[in-house]
Amino acid sequence: MQKRYRKLGGIVIGAFVAGWPSFPISAREAAQPSHVELGQAWQNAENFLFNQAYKAFRNANDAPARQRELGIAATLLNLQPRTRSHLEAAKKSLQKLIDGSNSDEVAITATYLLARMALFYEDSPQVEKARQYYRKLLEHHAGNAVAEHSAAQLVYVDLYEPGPAAERSRRFAELETLGPLLKTSSGRLNYHLNMGNAYIDFSGPRAKAIEHFLAADAEGMTRWQIESATWIAIGELARAEGKDALAMTYYQKFLKKYQRDNRAYTIGRFLKLLQSKAENKPIVHP
Repeated sequence: MQKRYRKLGGIVIGAFVAGWPSFPISAREAAQPSHVELGQAWQNAENFLFNQAYKAFRNANDAPARQRELGIAATLLNLQPRTRSHLEAAKKSLQKLIDGSNSDEVAITATYLLARMALFYEDSPQVEKARQYYRKLLEHHAGNAVAEHSAAQLVYVDLYEPGPAAERSRRFAELETLGPLLKTSSGRLNYHLNMGNAYIDFSGPRAKAIEHFLAADAEGMTRWQIESATWIAIGELARAEGKDALAMTYYQKFLKKYQRDNRAYTIGRFLKLLQSKAENKPIVHP
């Protein structure tokens, strides 16, 4: 997983996700394993026990063939030691799954994994090939959770590629059109998180970053690291924009749920500053 740590207002707000994990949990959901051994194999993979997962998939001879093949190919991407022969075998298997049926859940996940291979597993990133895979998934499989993760990946692909500022501005505008098209909560969540992150990284309008983080928060975040970082980001961005009421709301949310976090003291001090300002009291800077 690609991670970056950001500072806003002097606070390390935490790790934000750039793109999607190399082994998405949604892969197991997409495969819909009705077979007990397949389910356990996916669980091993989610826990980064790739070698054990690979063996389990290989041994599940009575499992549905396409689900088993997807599991084998996916774990080959992370099997240790990672070799070119493993990667080529994975690519061949994934393409075979797509050729067999390009519209079922297994084929959709196979396409998604091929896009990731193009970006992260080739000697030189094949950015345009990855972009084509992601665009294809969004165009043909609206409403599918795995396919809609492509929107978040396109933020990563399109904005973090080196290029002139004018081209990046055009891409921001183009990516903004994707949000209203997303039908799944997980697709919207990851898209909005990545867009918010990108506006921070490229010093874009703070109001746009706030808009995306608020949209992500509305979807609900299950990972505490991302939730806490997002709440701090909203608070700090809102404070910088002079939106004191919004900033106080998110500082209070953070302190109520994460009072033992090592950032709580600083957030508490900023909250007191805003409260003093609202009450027209003399401000004592921390």
